[in-house]
Amino acid sequence: MNFEEMLEQKHGGTAGPYAFIGALSKMRSADRKFVNVIEVSQELVDAPGFSHALEEEAGRSKRLTHKNLLPFEVVTTEKGTKAAQMGQGSILTVKQLVTDNPAVVATKDFCENMVSGLLNVTTFLNENGIHHLCYSPDNVFLRRYSDTPLLLFHCSDFSGMNNRELLWKGHEQFVAPEVLDGEDGTEASDVYSIGRFVEFLYASADMPLELKAIVKKATATAPSDRYQTAGEMLAAISKRRIGMRTILAAAAVVGILLVGWGVYSTVTPQQTEMEYIAPGPKEDGDTILSKGFNEEVELAFLKDTARVDDDAAPGQLSPRQEKAYREHQTKAEDIFRRQYSKQAERILARLYGKSRKTMTEADFIRLSSTVTDELVKAQQQLTEMTGLSPARGQLLASNIIDQVTNRLDAQQRKEQQLEEMQRAKSAIQKTEDPVDEAIKAAANAASKKPESFTRGIENQKRDSRREEDFKEMEERR
Repeated sequence: MNFEEMLEQKHGGTAGPYAFIGALSKMRSADRKFVNVIEVSQELVDAPGFSHALEEEAGRSKRLTHKNLLPFEVVTTEKGTKAAQMGQGSILTVKQLVTDNPAVVATKDFCENMVSGLLNVTTFLNENGIHHLCYSPDNVFLRRYSDTPLLLFHCSDFSGMNNRELLWKGHEQFVAPEVLDGEDGTEASDVYSIGRFVEFLYASADMPLELKAIVKKATATAPSDRYQTAGEMLAAISKRRIGMRTILAAAAVVGILLVGWGVYSTVTPQQTEMEYIAPGPKEDGDTILSKGFNEEVELAFLKDTARVDDDAAPGQLSPRQEKAYREHQTKAEDIFRRQYSKQAERILARLYGKSRKTMTEADFIRLSSTVTDELVKAQQQLTEMTGLSPARGQLLASNIIDQVTNRLDAQQRKEQQLEEMQRAKSAIQKTEDPVDEAIKAAANAASKKPESFTRGIENQKRDSRREEDFKEMEERR
C-alpha cells in the first residue's frame, strides 16, 4: 500500500475534527492529489445568504495576500456536500494541535509567535475593512510543525446572512458581547476575541506575568475599556516584555552582587566580638620587661592582622574587582556594537533597496513594522548573549540604528545624484546645442578656400599653357 492509498484509507469519506463551520478532512482534487477541505455543515448551507457570502469570501481570499491568510475555493465533494478546499499539506486547527499535544504550548516562542502573528494579520484585515470577530481555536489554523497562525472565514464577510449567530454557535465565549447583541463589530471586537484566544492557549500553562494585565484589559466588557486596535495591543505586549526583561536583568545583577558579597565575606577575615574585661592595674615598662617580654611572640598577632585586605569596604567592589568589571563591560559592549551593526545594516537595507521605488505606502508601512520587530528581536537576543542590561542594550541599539540610517540615507542620496547626472548627460547627447552647431559651421567654412582664390589659380594655369603653346609654334617656324 503506497502513501496515497494510506491517506485514502484514513481520510476517504470520513469526517475529521470539527473546524468552526464544518468538519476538517481530506479529499482527492481534480489532479488526483489529496487536499485539505472543510465540509460545511448542512445547517449553514441551508441558512439564507450563507452560500453567496462564502463564494464572495473565497474570491476575496485569492486577492488578499498575506502570510497569515489561507486562500480557499468552494467545491462540491463526491458525497455532493459543499466544502472549502484549502490546498495540500498538513493543516489542522489550533484546538486539534493543543488537544493532541498539550506540551506544544511550552515550546520556546510558540505562544509568542502565535499571538504576534494574529495581531499582525488582524491589523492587515482591519486596514482592508474586514473583522474576523471569532478567534476560536477551531477557527485558527496552522500547518503541522509550524507556529504561524492561518485565518479564513472572517465573520464580517457574512454580515448579509440571516441568523449570523449560526456561525459562532458553540463558540460564543470567543465573541465580543456587543457582537452577540447584534452589532456589526469593530476593531475592539477583534481585540476582545484575541484576548479570549490567548486565555485558551495558556489554559494548561502559567500565563506570563506581563500578559495577564494585557489580557484583562483586552477582554473588558465595554469596548471603550479595551485596546482600540490590534496594533495598540501588540505595542503594549512588546513594551511590557521589555520592562519585564529589564526587571529580570536587574534581579540577576542583584543576585550576582549578593553572591559576590557572600564570596567576599567568606574569604575575608572577620573581626571577632571580644568580651570587655576591665583593665587591671597598670604596670610600668620596667615591671613588664622584668617579667621576660618577648617581642616576636607578643607582637605576632599584629603581623597576622596586617594581611587583611582593607582596599574595599563591606558591600563595595574593591579597585581590582571594579577594574575587572569595567573591562568585561567594555568587551561586552564592543561585541554588541559589532554584531548589532551587521544585523541592523542587513535589516534596514530592505527599506532602501530598489524595490522601494515601486512600493506602495501600505506596503512600506507593513515593511517598516516588520523591520522594527526584527531590530527589537535582534537587540534582545544580543543583550541576553552579552549580559548587558536591557536599558544599556536599548541605548546602544538606538545609537547604532541612527548611524546606519544616516549612512544609508547618504548612500541613497549619492545614488540619486548619480542617476540625475546620468539622465542629464543622456539628454545633452540627444539634443545638439545651437552654439555647437554654429561653431562647427564656422570651422567648416574656414576650412574651405574662397571661390575667387580658386578662379585665380585656374586662370594662371590657363595662361601658362598658352605661353607654352606659343613657344612651341615659334620653334616650329
